[in-house]
Amino acid sequence: MLGDIGYEVPLGPAGSDVDSRNIRPVFTVNGRMVRYKGNLPVSAQNRTINAIVVAERYYEVSSKPVRCVVHENPYARMPLPQDLFVGPYDERYGADREGQIVRLYAGDAVARFDRSAM
Repeated sequence: MLGDIGYEVPLGPAGSDVDSRNIRPVFTVNGRMVRYKGNLPVSAQNRTINAIVVAERYYEVSSKPVRCVVHENPYARMPLPQDLFVGPYDERYGADREGQIVRLYAGDAVARFDRSAM
């Protein structure tokens, strides 16, 4: 949706080590939500698609409830309302204030599982 995945690696002076904590995933070319001229993004497109919603079973618990994982389009003309798909097993991903794609919401059951897996 947003492009091919890549990694941004900040480089220091020649011969210095790369700090792996500063490596971050980024989207590169071939996205369908951004118009490119050559390899440079020039404008948003397909703004009528506000999100992709994946309905699936959550297999981490014995009852295997159905949950929704929402992938928001950061360029959407009309964003999906924030009060949809906010159940205990649901997750939402979208852009934070810096434009990075992050998990914006994790239901209580998902958050408990995340803490127990650490």
